[in-house]
Amino acid sequence: MLQNFKDKTLTLGMKNLIGMFISDFGTVEDFSINTKEKSVSCKLHLVGEPEVLNLYINRYALKEDEGKCFFVVEELSTSKEWLSLLAKKYVEGRAFEIPQQYSYLVKLL
Repeated sequence: MLQNFKDKTLTLGMKNLIGMFISDFGTVEDFSINTKEKSVSCKLHLVGEPEVLNLYINRYALKEDEGKCFFVVEELSTSKEWLSLLAKKYVEGRAFEIPQQYSYLVKLL
């Protein structure tokens, strides 16, 4: 039950945060995170696209190095084959630094 509350709270916060980052080119239709399975599901409505884009991070990891926090996408897929191929080549395995002002979220992930 505590796991569900944590995931729901984190889901709401992350949906709003991602929505702010992509507001110029789309909206977040749905977002969910499962901290136990280390997975994320997201539906984005992007400007100029007739269909919603489904994005799945099937596995992620969190790393710390020299006091900095990183989000690592270990396995990713999308509803667009070409984008999944692009993501596998340029996103999977890459560590994305979490800005200091959001590092408190790492404890929840």
